Amino acid sequence: MELRHLRYFVAVAQALNFTRAAEKLHTSQPSLSSQIRDLENCVGVPLLVRDKRKVALTAAGECFLQDALAILEQAENAKLRARKIVQEDRQLTIGFVPSAEVNLLPKVLPMFRLRQPDTLIELVSLITTEQEEKIRRGELDVGLMRHPVYSPEIDYLELFDEPLVVVLPVDHPLAHEKRSLPRNWMALISSVLIQRIPVRLRRSLKRGLRKKTASQISSRWQRIFW
Repeated sequence: MELRHLRYFVAVAQALNFTRAAEKLHTSQPSLSSQIRDLENCVGVPLLVRDKRKVALTAAGECFLQDALAILEQAENAKLRARKIVQEDRQLTIGFVPSAEVNLLPKVLPMFRLRQPDTLIELVSLITTEQEEKIRRGELDVGLMRHPVYSPEIDYLELFDEPLVVVLPVDHPLAHEKRSLPRNWMALISSVLIQRIPVRLRRSLKRGLRKKTASQISSRWQRIFW
């Protein structure tokens, strides 16, 4: 007895008509009749009563139908659970700083998709400190961060360097300076800067920087499935 025998029997039992059941199963009526006979021979009792005018279930057939439906449902659930496990194994969760979605992700994601077409990629927009915490908790597989992570629990690889620039209004005192900005940091002391919170400031604080918060705005995580 195979699952196809159960599917064929259920189709006939629900339609009570071999012609309609054969059409639903996309098979021929003689082939369907042969499969039902094989099933009855395997079970050892008649499951259907057939004559030229109608098809009916025997008492044994009524009982067998309920069990067949349960078995087919269980088989379908087992298939779905097995596929789900494989899909979870093929899911990659990547955290990224917001700037990475402009230049880095549009370049690397298509290349990764060509090599791993069956892998589901989940992208989560997070600042560096949030990525660190989620990697430690096993909620991220990979993090695209702004600076190295000095933690023995996390391995990191420097991908590239980016220049740091300051965008200023045209009427700012430093807007037309030609020399390098680091010599003129004091000119920015009264300027309002926008930063993500909680950004790691330990390097700056070690150099004597003190921050004064004017306002604070919270935001939700950005999650993207690609």
